[in-house]
Amino acid sequence: MREILIGEPIATCLSPSVYDMICKLGFEVRENCDISSIVTQNGEVCWKKITDCMVYTESAQGLDHRESVRLLGPVCQAVHLYLSSLPKGEFEVQYAPALQWTGVPELFPEILDALRSLESPSISLSLMKLTSCLERALGDVYLLIGKDCPFLLRDLLASEELAQVFGQPVMDVLKVFVGSPRGLNLRNVLWHGFAAPREVPPKYCSMMLLLTAGLGQLLKGFLQQANLTLAHRPFVTLASVEDLIVFPGKYRFHVFLGLRLCKDIYSIIKQH
Repeated sequence: MREILIGEPIATCLSPSVYDMICKLGFEVRENCDISSIVTQNGEVCWKKITDCMVYTESAQGLDHRESVRLLGPVCQAVHLYLSSLPKGEFEVQYAPALQWTGVPELFPEILDALRSLESPSISLSLMKLTSCLERALGDVYLLIGKDCPFLLRDLLASEELAQVFGQPVMDVLKVFVGSPRGLNLRNVLWHGFAAPREVPPKYCSMMLLLTAGLGQLLKGFLQQANLTLAHRPFVTLASVEDLIVFPGKYRFHVFLGLRLCKDIYSIIKQH
């Protein structure tokens, strides 16, 4: 096998349509977006500016993911420039309270550092952590109203329970970013290993960070109005392969491979 040299360009593993969606479509609309129309001086997310970018099919029964991504491009860029230049202390004052709902607020200053480092692998890893954290936190929110949390993220985002908490337009925004293979599908593209480090624009990580804070702001209002308290589910520790029985059959093999891969990577790191 030919050795891959450090610094050698990496051939894409994305299909042409997915590459176009992630790497090109969000850069087609060239206009400056005023950050004050997206975020107030106090850090409150102006959801209307974001949800106004959602485009629907003529039947009004589905999202036009491509056109929505096109319109979101300038918004994401404005958010990226804003967060990249926001002092860390100010970020923590304005957004730390709104990120407590995730259960891992310590993750987000690390993500901010990664965005400022301009290191593509760090940004991609941060986005992977963020989407996993968001998925679990949304599951906790679902259980405020529902009983059995959907196993798949796309089903979770399509649930009436989350729409009741955050509103359907907000859920549509999340679907464009992480909830459908017809959209950016950032979570799956990264976690399944399809995207090279430089293929996911940093502005999408910045946007997901702001969206997560905005969801926390919306959730706070819902909890106060409904007089509820968000509880986080305990984490599960898998001590052996036999513990995989907790996963549905068709997913058990994928989880097993993931655990083996993590173990192999850890072994390589220890050797070096």
